[in-house]
Amino acid sequence: QIAIGLSQGGNILIGQFFGAREEEARKETTNTLFYSFMILSLATAILLRTFASSMLMALGAPAYGESLAYLRICTIGTMFIFGYNALVAAVRGVGDSRRPMLIIIISTCANIVGGLKMGTAGAGLATVIAQGISFVLILVHVLRSRDVFGICIRHPQIQLKRFARILALGIPCAIQMSLAGLSWLTVTRYINHYGVAASAGGGVAAKIKDFCLLFTLAISSATSTMVAQTLGADKYSRAKEILYEAMKITMLASMVLIVAVEAGAPLLVRLFTREADVAAVAVQNLRIE
Repeated sequence: QIAIGLSQGGNILIGQFFGAREEEARKETTNTLFYSFMILSLATAILLRTFASSMLMALGAPAYGESLAYLRICTIGTMFIFGYNALVAAVRGVGDSRRPMLIIIISTCANIVGGLKMGTAGAGLATVIAQGISFVLILVHVLRSRDVFGICIRHPQIQLKRFARILALGIPCAIQMSLAGLSWLTVTRYINHYGVAASAGGGVAAKIKDFCLLFTLAISSATSTMVAQTLGADKYSRAKEILYEAMKITMLASMVLIVAVEAGAPLLVRLFTREADVAAVAVQNLRIE
């Protein structure tokens, strides 16, 4: 959540410079975003690795041993998550949303295939491998387009004034997303007290809910990029039009999704589990949320 929120600040700033046709400033921002995220990813991985056990105990996670192994494996992918989000922010900032979509499709397929019948630790490893694939693919694209993005591995650079601006735009987004994540973790802690079935049912409902939110998040990401570009080009009326159209699309899509999930909750849950007690909790949770 923190990586996505902070990268949103970079995406907005890059979009503004792209709209204003300030290539040098845009390249400086891209470099600063990428290399600062590499440093942040290392710090985050160390913190997660160090406090993994304490966090799971605080959440009252069932199957503690498997949960700990899964979390520690997933910390390996922290660098890939931060790096991918930084580079995707730069790519989307110049108006390319197609390539990140294709990369995510490839990495998701790799994650699904790799995680089949591999147990908890295997699923964690498959997730890390998929994250690594997405990071490498987007990095290769950015390095091949050096004239557009200006990233050079041999000469890393972080401009403090650009970094400060990224934080100014990204921290509010990161706080917003982190608060939502913390509230979900708090609810998860309470659910875990009701046993494995309740915990598993809550997890199934969360997966379906997150899938439903993808469309809204995609519209939000596209809107922020387009608005940033138009503001950078001093086209304020067009920015307002983009915002209004995005709100209409999001509201319409949300209504359709709500009706579909309320009506089809049992069928959706059945895709993830056949256990009656787990399915009952998942359906109830899904309809409430």
